[in-house]
Parts: sequence; structure tokens; C-alpha cells
Amino acid sequence: MLATALFPLLLLQEPPPSSIALTPAPTTALTAAPNIAERKADAPRLDVFPKGRLDLGSLGPHEKRGQRYTFTNTSAAPIRLRVLDLSPGVTATGPALVGPIPPKGSAELILQVDPTDWVGWQPRNVRLGTDDPRQGEYYLPIGMTVRPDLSVDGLNKSFGAVAPHESPQVTFRFTRETGAATRLSITSALPPYLQAEAEDIPGSTEGKPLEGALRFTLRPQLVAPGMQAGLETITVETNAPLQPKFQLYLDWKLDLPVTLEPARLVFLAAEVATQTLTLEGKNGRTLSVEKAWIEGPGFSLEGPIPPAATKMVLRVRRDAVVSSKAVLFLRLKNEGSPLRIPLLYLPPVH
Repeated sequence: MLATALFPLLLLQEPPPSSIALTPAPTTALTAAPNIAERKADAPRLDVFPKGRLDLGSLGPHEKRGQRYTFTNTSAAPIRLRVLDLSPGVTATGPALVGPIPPKGSAELILQVDPTDWVGWQPRNVRLGTDDPRQGEYYLPIGMTVRPDLSVDGLNKSFGAVAPHESPQVTFRFTRETGAATRLSITSALPPYLQAEAEDIPGSTEGKPLEGALRFTLRPQLVAPGMQAGLETITVETNAPLQPKFQLYLDWKLDLPVTLEPARLVFLAAEVATQTLTLEGKNGRTLSVEKAWIEGPGFSLEGPIPPAATKMVLRVRRDAVVSSKAVLFLRLKNEGSPLRIPLLYLPPVH
């Protein structure tokens, strides 16, 4: 019997289409070639139950599980069964391997699988031979799905639509099935408007599943002017051997009281001195600009601020002759935070 410790990565090949398969015994090169009838293996002398590939279901990361097989000798002579090969993590025991199975008698064989150090769908197999050189080999195919030790309740989450004055939170919850203590570390850079708090998983002496968490808070006030939506990619590293890294995704969008067209004013040509900005209240809301000002050089507002309306147009003039950037602030009535619209002059480079 092969020692599984010496071959940790060896997986037996899938058996032939019949699940409990009988393959003919090989012939040697020194013997005369037999006729066709002699080259065929004898009919199987052992009936095996259950038949087919058996799915052992879902197993925890250290959860061992067994499967019983019954071998019945259908012939008139005793037959001895032996293990020829085993997949990693599989052991075979039982009376069927201790002594010969008597004629018309039955004996049990017990397979036990250990999923340690594996995760996901895991096919396994056992190859058996007999003391009858014409019997060939028997296969016992099984499979199992090994649950990850460390898991998270979702890889993609959303803040949804966020008003400028809000500071919502989103939580990713991590569970360690074996109860081992777990560190959760964010290793990717976070933007200034996204704050994080890590809660490691404490250890459990009883091996019960415990939780940890990563909490993220969005600060719309710190979002760059002109930026209205984002998808953040967050890398989290852990000390779990089989789940050392997670890639999390977190999206958001600002729920502004108005629609802006465009969201930023960009001047690209020297001959263009003026551009317009259109504001329209959502759901027919009336807009009233209490104050408008520009922070930064190279730009100015043309004309007076329009009166209250559901839709209004502002004109911005470019005064800069070289590359320049600024921000237009619009304070609306009954709104705490002003709107911020980037202004840029990016003349062509010759």
C-alpha cells in the first residue's frame, strides 16, 4: 500500500465508466500469446455495495468522514482483497482486508477521508486487487466538498446612494470555522474619504466558529470635487493558511440634490473662453443659489446668479493663459454642503 505521507499530491486516475471497475490482469512478455478467450479477465467474483461515485457531501476543514462498503464473494472459492493504491487523506480498514472472504460470504471495508489542508471539491479513489491474477482491479471512487476554514459573508458590497451630509457604514463579516485566532489586515491603500476599522477573530479553545469584521465608513465631504461615484478594490490579508488573501469590492455613488451637466468644466482649446454649466433640480425641485464663488486662479463667473428655478444655466469664463485649475462652489438654499465643480484649463502642448 502506498504511503500517503510520501505522495501528498498524488491523485488516482478516474476509474473506467463503470464505477466498480474490473480491469484485466496483464500478461508477461515471456509467455506465449494466449488465444482471445484466454486474454479476457474472468467475470468479477466480488459484488460491491454501494456502487458508483459516492458524494460524501460538505465537510468542515478538519472534519473526518467514513464510508462503509460491503464486498460479497459470489464464487465457490475464498478470495483475498488487498489495497493497491490510495488517494491522499484516505485510509482503508475493515474485515474485508484482514482475511479471505469465504464463498458466498460478505465482509465490510471502511474508507475514512481526512480533508485537512484541502478546500473545495475533492475527488478521491481507492484501487484494490485480489489474490486471483485473473480478477484485475476494483475501484472505489468518492468525492467531497471541503468548506473553507475562513470565509466572508460577501466579496461585493455597496454603500448605495449617499447624500453629501451622510456617513454610512458597510461591514464585511469573517468567520473562522475552526475557531482559530485570525488577524485581518488591509494591505491596499485606501482613499481619504474611506475609513476602515478591523476587528480580528479571537481564538476559541472549544473550536467553535467565531466572527471578526472589517467596517468601512464613507465620508462624502472628503470626496474630490467632480467625483460622483466609485468602485473601491480592497486587499485583505490573513493568517489563515488556505485563505491568506481576500479581494473585496465596495461601490458608492453620491445622491446630489441636482444633476450637473457637465460634472466638471474642462477647457482644452485656447480659442474657447467660455463654457456653460447646467443645473437641474431632481424631481422638479426648485433650485436657489444663495452664493457662488471660485477658489483658485484663472476663472470667473459671467453675469449675475440666475433666480430660483427648476433649471438654470451658469457661464464660466477662462481668464488663464497657461494651464490652470480651480473649483466652483455653489451654496444652495436649505443644503448644508456646497456643490463643488472642478474647473480646468489644459491647453495643448506643442
